[in-house]
Amino acid sequence: MIALLILSIFQIQCFVSKPDTLIIISADSEWVSIKKTLNIDSKIILHSPYGEYFSYTLKNKSGDDKATLFLQGGWGKIDSAASTQWAITEFSPTSVINLGTAGGFIGKIKEGEILYVNQTVVYDIMERMGDSEAAIRHYTTDIKSHEVDLAKLNQITGLKFGTILSADQDIDPNHLKFLMNKYHALAGDWESASIARICTKNQVPILILRGITDVVDPNRGSRTYGNLSDFQKQTEMIMAKELDLLSEFL
Repeated sequence: MIALLILSIFQIQCFVSKPDTLIIISADSEWVSIKKTLNIDSKIILHSPYGEYFSYTLKNKSGDDKATLFLQGGWGKIDSAASTQWAITEFSPTSVINLGTAGGFIGKIKEGEILYVNQTVVYDIMERMGDSEAAIRHYTTDIKSHEVDLAKLNQITGLKFGTILSADQDIDPNHLKFLMNKYHALAGDWESASIARICTKNQVPILILRGITDVVDPNRGSRTYGNLSDFQKQTEMIMAKELDLLSEFL
């Protein structure tokens, strides 16, 4: 009986420490939505220095079971970078997926669509002793394609491919035209660039899917600015949609 108990504990530890895929969720509203959609029992939740995490078995498109670990990475560039490195060091995942939300750029992408990120740019670097553009280029990450059939993904309605801009701020409508023209991006968020850079530095494949909760307009701003409850409602819809897509990438 004791031997069986020890074996059971060992199996649980192995499952937690060696997931096929680490799935990082950043913002608090995104994490709450994920737990609600998956109906997570609080008893299976563990804690890291950056938030909660739990193990969960998902099926890929072939119907095979895949061991995943969902991690609350925290919002903003600092915690998202630190938690990504912590999880890679702690669990040695085969790959990383970041699911989350973003603000879309008017005319580039629509509310409810999902951005498959192929490049991340940190645009809020202000270098006053040297060249800001050189610094921004240094922290730009080109993401190699996940092991998926891109031609097949192109057939998925509402899935877009492109660049996302990251900063520790929401997109300023007054700067939107400049950002769109300069970086040819489709959306903006707070964490994608940090997560992509850390994964690339560790040579761990990274896939980022960011759903559009709102579209920023240079004249009218965004429907969610000053309206947190609307953002939370939109987030719940986006996270459920991204979970439905996950089987394509596991």
